[in-house]
Amino acid sequence: MTESGIGPGAKSHYLDPRSSERGPCYSLTRLFMFIFTGLFFILGIVILAVGIAVRTDADFKAAVSDHAPGANVGAGLFIFVGLVMILTGFVGCLGAVRESRCLLFSVSGVRGFLRSCANNTTESRLMAH
Repeated sequence: MTESGIGPGAKSHYLDPRSSERGPCYSLTRLFMFIFTGLFFILGIVILAVGIAVRTDADFKAAVSDHAPGANVGAGLFIFVGLVMILTGFVGCLGAVRESRCLLFSVSGVRGFLRSCANNTTESRLMAH
């Protein structure tokens, strides 16, 4: 292999999976992973705050009690979903910073599970109508 890595017999380390060097887009991928999981974390905080506000606000309960008797159930669901999103976002950010495959695979698994639950709910609603 030549010094510059160019010419006959030169091997590209980008194509070798055993190479310890990273490809040119590796740091950009890590940055995007951190940004998107951070946004997921922030969105989870917002959803949790809305759920807590609906659950604890007496004025809201008095105004909605006649029209929506299941508001407390919806608030509990918002709190649960917000907590799951916060946990998933935190683990995703930690996995992106530490480059932990286990953490990133677990985040992907949780998100895939949530996506499949959302798809099944949407499909069942569409089939009912």
